[in-house]
Amino acid sequence: METSINEERITDPVSATELSARVAALFAKDELAKALGMTWEVRGEGRVQVHFAAAPAYVNGRGILHGGIAYTLGDTCFAYTCQTVGATAVTRHAEILYIAPGFGGSRLTAEGHVHTRYGRNIIVDVAIRDDADRHIAEMRVYGVELRETE
Repeated sequence: METSINEERITDPVSATELSARVAALFAKDELAKALGMTWEVRGEGRVQVHFAAAPAYVNGRGILHGGIAYTLGDTCFAYTCQTVGATAVTRHAEILYIAPGFGGSRLTAEGHVHTRYGRNIIVDVAIRDDADRHIAEMRVYGVELRETE
């Protein structure tokens, strides 16, 4: 199952259901995330985890996880995190700091949380870790909320 709600961290079950529905609506249209086998878990308003199994095919010529895969995971986490606060947003700018190499065969988890919102702007911080809890990357995504006509 691609969705999950951590009921222990969300006190209002109606709210938890709504948060999950917001993310599910975007995931249903996210062909790349589905093709890559990503799954997600709502951790609360403004908090989402996205999980990804890094297959050996995602390793570069140096034998480590391709940085573009980590970026894609982080950017996907950004979009889903925005959904939990009702923001239909796209990335305007993103910075990623690669801390340690990732490897094929590992399971990566990106955890995003909303840092701040102002006007149509939203900033989300994303931490990416592997299944051994190694800190792979940190990402800060600067997004802009779309207007209804965009």
